[in-house]
Amino acid sequence: MLPTPPGCVRVIGAGGSDPTTTSGAGAGPIPVSGMPYDAHEIRDANHHLRKYQHGLRASKCTAADEGSPLKGYRQFCSVSRALDVLGDRWAMLVVRELLLGPRRYTDLLSGLPGLGTSVLAVRLHELEEANLVTRKKLPPPAASTVYELTREGADLRPMMDALARWGLRLMDRPKPGEALRGSWMAYSLAVSLPPTVLPADAELEARIDGEPHTFSVRADRLEARSGTAQDPLAVVASSIVALYLLVTGQSDRAELQARSEFVITGDNRIAERFLDAAYEAWLSPNEPASGA
Repeated sequence: MLPTPPGCVRVIGAGGSDPTTTSGAGAGPIPVSGMPYDAHEIRDANHHLRKYQHGLRASKCTAADEGSPLKGYRQFCSVSRALDVLGDRWAMLVVRELLLGPRRYTDLLSGLPGLGTSVLAVRLHELEEANLVTRKKLPPPAASTVYELTREGADLRPMMDALARWGLRLMDRPKPGEALRGSWMAYSLAVSLPPTVLPADAELEARIDGEPHTFSVRADRLEARSGTAQDPLAVVASSIVALYLLVTGQSDRAELQARSEFVITGDNRIAERFLDAAYEAWLSPNEPASGA
């Protein structure tokens, strides 16, 4: 390891190894003359310094692009303007999570595996600036801050539902390494079923791998939200795998129920009608009525 000469700053590489030195942001390779190191050590240090400076420049360019006032497509077009707000990576998935209900910051992090905390903070700030997301302080005993959609943010639901419905054609099977959440299954199920599967003003609770989700009909569409139902007509307990087999047509409700994959409490007729409608739902998803 090279000692740090006077007037220089030690830079530690990834993992705390490969220290190099630089006397400033614009410093070049460490000079050979006047330093008591052998040529091999100098070349090695210079190599790591160049790698570090290259990565630093790349990260600065990315950061500058992310925060630049010129970011965007700069086209006088409604699609372009919408993508200026929602086109950045993770922005739409943050909206998806909030369509399922208010979320704490930590809820969003855990619900969006692969998203770093710094990027989440930037996305939430941008969505707040666009008046799509707002913060709310919950009353005691929760006394925590949650993020939720504004009225303008909630207006994104038909578009998001249509995107989710279109994406069902790509949902043949999970790919290796893909994460899976009960809330995502609930959302995909809601956009693939007709609102007629439930009576008006009724709720059905689905406990997917023990996680509660509530289905109800609003504005002539079936919607899902995270959390328990206040007064459900029926409660269906299921695994994600069982629901996946159902919606992809690999097993029907009777088969899965016979294997105790579905446990129903409450109104059996309502629950079975819901599950029967979900059979092969991803293969031929319900199309919303015109104007919905």
